[in-house]
Amino acid sequence: MEIHIKTTDFELTENLRSYIDEKLGSLERFSKKYGEAFEARLEIGRTTRHHREGNVFRAEVNIRVPGTMLRAESERTDIYAAIDEIRDEMERQLKEYRGKLFAKFKRGARVLKDFLRFGKPNA
Repeated sequence: MEIHIKTTDFELTENLRSYIDEKLGSLERFSKKYGEAFEARLEIGRTTRHHREGNVFRAEVNIRVPGTMLRAESERTDIYAAIDEIRDEMERQLKEYRGKLFAKFKRGARVLKDFLRFGKPNA
């Protein structure tokens, strides 16, 4: 999986970079199901410069999958917690997307089975 990272009012450290690769890289197992690699675009940064408490860090990820775009966003006091939250949300959305693809495939198989069983309907 290719991960593009954009930072806003924030410096990307090597530790944070490896944490992102570890967490979002674990979503790559879903790309093997579809036969093509995902491209993830991650934006992390501070929401304000003057607050010391409250939701200070923001993380947003967009993943393009065949046919749609999946998106997750989180604001937390800790950047690592925000990354964990968007990873969990992306995993949920990818599982839902996979379920929809499987249901679509089964629906098409049912139509084909009916067609083969009864032949071409008379119009």
